[in-house]
Amino acid sequence: MKFVTIIFSLAFFVVGISSGTHGAEYKGDIYDAHAHIPKGVSAAQIRKIYNQAGVKGAGLFVKSFEQSGLQKLRKDLGKNFLFFPDVHKKTKSDYVVKKKRIQRLKNFYETGLLAGLGEIYIHLSFAPFAPDGIKTDITGKDELAYLEIADQSGIPVHIHHENPDKDFETILKRFSNVKFILAHSGYLSPEKLDVLMQNHPNLYADLSLISNRHFGPFTETGVLLSTPPSKAWVALLTKHADRFMVGSDIGSDIERVNMLPLVIDDYRKLLGHLPPDVAVKIAADNFLRIFR
Repeated sequence: MKFVTIIFSLAFFVVGISSGTHGAEYKGDIYDAHAHIPKGVSAAQIRKIYNQAGVKGAGLFVKSFEQSGLQKLRKDLGKNFLFFPDVHKKTKSDYVVKKKRIQRLKNFYETGLLAGLGEIYIHLSFAPFAPDGIKTDITGKDELAYLEIADQSGIPVHIHHENPDKDFETILKRFSNVKFILAHSGYLSPEKLDVLMQNHPNLYADLSLISNRHFGPFTETGVLLSTPPSKAWVALLTKHADRFMVGSDIGSDIERVNMLPLVIDDYRKLLGHLPPDVAVKIAADNFLRIFR
């Protein structure tokens, strides 16, 4: 009888581990939906660090909005890396749309040179590159011009918005064919994200910054989603399993790029706390479905 009890207990333990409820690390494929190529870091360095981290591919925010520059990146990095340039350009005093980039947008997307736009700063409270923050009027004439094209072609748009307001929700409804990806999940609570996602089926999110302990959001609260996630986060990620993606937010300099394996290790721990089907969707399936 004792032997049977031991076998039963062992079986229960194994089932518990495989279901993710006991926090076993996720071992499957991972794609990174949110990363930057910083100045001075080569494509070879990017490839090397992604191989070391065991990440199959990534969506990279790049500076170039030129055909030759994007073609070179594609050749150097390969098909598993997708490129997301920004239609804006940071000037000394402002963050403005460049109309030449809008004119190239549809062609570059249709020919596969870019997979979407990003990271577009609608509301950034603080960052080392923008100590005073950035605010963009998403209802402005130039903003609407590129969103019209994105809507016509179904182009994904990564946005950094820490306080999604009524104007933003109006944009979500108006451009319903655009897949808006909320960078860093907007630093929002699970409750607020749940409401937004219920109301707007074209809203997605990556978990960058809020989900690793190596460099959290630029706020006093630090990391919002720990590697053993709260019940509220598990419920949200499970309920909207088709809407979330992994994001590292590596960039700024080579030191931060080299932290990618540590960040991905955190993700593997975090994903291990989720049901297996949910973990696979967030780690890989959503990336492959949402982007092309």
